[in-house]
Amino acid sequence: MFEEIEEILSNALPQAAASEYHPFLDQMLKDSALFANSEDTLVFSHGDFHGDNLILGPGVTYGLDFTEASEKLAVYDIVDFMKADIFRDGPVDEVDRSGILQHNKDMFFRKYRHPINREILDFCIRGRLLIDWIGISKEAHSKSRFQRTKFSRLADRLTLAFQYQI
Repeated sequence: MFEEIEEILSNALPQAAASEYHPFLDQMLKDSALFANSEDTLVFSHGDFHGDNLILGPGVTYGLDFTEASEKLAVYDIVDFMKADIFRDGPVDEVDRSGILQHNKDMFFRKYRHPINREILDFCIRGRLLIDWIGISKEAHSKSRFQRTKFSRLADRLTLAFQYQI
């Protein structure tokens, strides 16, 4: 995650000011020490798991586009899927330490069968949201209403998420 953020910062001028993202990044660095030498579940992962690669029907779900599929940490696909939650409205007090609405996360895990370290998951979701937020450049922000909306929603969720300690 940190390498991806460094790469983003070296290639484009982010819309987010350094004074806004540095406190989040500093907290992520501190939190990462908690997970040194931690293990988590490896599974066969889709590798590009989001709503556009799913067909949902009554009682069935079909995955599409398995070009990036391989064995990965289980949290990889969950983070990919959960990050879209920023576009769902909900009460501010229901946003948990990951930046996701707790109800939506609970619904996901009702049927999920693999053991997941929730602290690692929350850290990874928070990191993905931070990467996505920092990744919105000034140029993209100025040209796209969607990017402006995404930037604002990510900023709101990150502010709420970073109120909590991992």
